[in-house]
Amino acid sequence: MQQAMTTLWLLGNHAVTAAVVLGLFWAAAARPSRIRMPTTFRLAALLAGVSFVANLVIPLILIITIPEDDRGRSQGPRLALLFTAIPPVLLMVSIYLGVVSIMESRDGSEV
Repeated sequence: MQQAMTTLWLLGNHAVTAAVVLGLFWAAAARPSRIRMPTTFRLAALLAGVSFVANLVIPLILIITIPEDDRGRSQGPRLALLFTAIPPVLLMVSIYLGVVSIMESRDGSEV
């Protein structure tokens, strides 16, 4: 069961990350003048990339490091659930930082 879930995880969950990365690159290429905070924008792109890589690396690390008992059951489901939350959190922070780096405040100055 663990291998089936890991395979599904490796094959899925990349559409949103790819859309965020494409959106960030489109914003940088189409209208670079709209980027108000370049450092924050770069951090958003970096976090999106880290989220993509973490989505691939974390299940592989969990397969290698979490031992199974005699029946083939995993010994660390709580640990696995904790680590599976990392890529979505990174992507969520990336989306937030990307939007903040482009938006202006109400008075017209930078956020």
